[in-house]
This record gives sequence, structure tokens and C-alpha cells, in this order.
Amino acid sequence: MATPPFPCPPTTSSLQTLVDDSDPRISYSDGCSTNVTATLNFNGIGVQVFGTVGNANGSPSSTYQIDDLPSSTFVFQANGQNNYRIPFYVSPLLNEGNHTLVMTALGNSNSRIWLDYILSTNGLASSSSETSIPSASASLTLTPSSTNTTAIVGGVLGSVVGIILVIIFAYFMLRQRRKHADRSVTITPYDGLVNHIAAPAHSVSASDVSRQTNPFRPVITTSASQYYPTYAQEALIVSENRNPPVYEP
Repeated sequence: MATPPFPCPPTTSSLQTLVDDSDPRISYSDGCSTNVTATLNFNGIGVQVFGTVGNANGSPSSTYQIDDLPSSTFVFQANGQNNYRIPFYVSPLLNEGNHTLVMTALGNSNSRIWLDYILSTNGLASSSSETSIPSASASLTLTPSSTNTTAIVGGVLGSVVGIILVIIFAYFMLRQRRKHADRSVTITPYDGLVNHIAAPAHSVSASDVSRQTNPFRPVITTSASQYYPTYAQEALIVSENRNPPVYEP
């Protein structure tokens, strides 16, 4: 590992501490070949390591170990160009306190890897998260009140709409009944037609027949044919009213 050609970001806060690769808190072993190590002692609950991979081909790799925890290996597939701020390692959550990080470069002369900077997470992160809990719980206590108010307003509006629909339905039903009542009219039969049908057939005397001015002699019967003579009856009436033929010798 060597000094990177790319500057590290100037970020240091109460939650994280940035340690540049040139910081004296990082101790390097001699040489620039395989198995070169860099060691950092830090106080916190976690750490992140960022670096640069050179433009040479190959698969540069490195290992990272905190205290007595199992080591982690990082392997990068080189793409022929410089790659900056590559996350080499992210530690698990650690117990708050002092820890030692040992980084070992496993590259060769054909692969180049540089340490850029290290971000250590301070123990203040836990206390900061605890202080933010009351404000979050206070905001949650307001949520049920808002929900209950919305439910009450929705219930009232639903009841009003239901009453309006019932009134409209009753109005249309009453209107339909009135229309049916207007259409149901009682039909009274015509008196003249009833009397004509109910009147019995009457007989006609010979004197009544003699007073007829109609040249056709009516045929009196007790059935419906008394009003409508048949064809044979009409021929008989015509022959009786016609003068008999006169034959001269």
C-alpha cells in the first residue's frame, strides 16, 4: 500500500472520524511488495476502509482483520483504468471501545492497490440514536388521534349520504304509485248497447207487415236471420213483387 493519488473527502463529524492514509495513527510495514501491512488503533463501534485500484490488469486483493475476529478478503477485477474510493472493507457492529485493524495487501507487481482513508464510527452513535427515540414516539402518539377524527368524520358523512339516498328512493316509489293510480280507470258499458242486447226478440203481426213501405217483404223469424234475409228469400220477395209475364197468342 502507498499514498493514493486521489484526495480523501474532508468529512469528520461527531458520529464518524476520518483517518487519512497519511495520518500518523496508521503504521505501515517496510516495503511496497506483497504482504505489506497497515495497522490502525481506533475507538468506536465500527470501521470502513476505502481505497484506489490502479489501471493495471489483474485481480488485486487485500485482507482485513479486527482484533481476534476472522479476517475478510477483498478481491477486485481490474478493468484497465484507475478506480477511486472503492469500499475495500466494512466491519460488523463492534462493542464500544478500543480496537485494532490490520490491513494486508496481497497484490503483486502487476496489480496496484492504494489505501485512501478510513472512517471509524464513534460510540456516540448509540447515544444519539437513543435521544432521537422520544421525539419519534411523541409523533406516533398523535397518529391515533388523527385517525380517530378521520373515522368519525367519515362515519357522519356516510350516514348523511345514506339518509339522502333513502329519501330519494321513497320519493320515486311514491311517484310511480301515483302514475299507476291515474292509469287505472273504470270503464262503464254504454246503456243503449246493454239494453239492445238484453231486449228479447218480438214478433211482428200481419198488420205491421202491410204497413211497411219497403217494397221488399221482410221475413219474420225469431233468430238473428230475421234482420238479414237469405239469398233464396230475397229472390222470392223480388218474384212476388214483379208483374207476371203476359203471353200474346
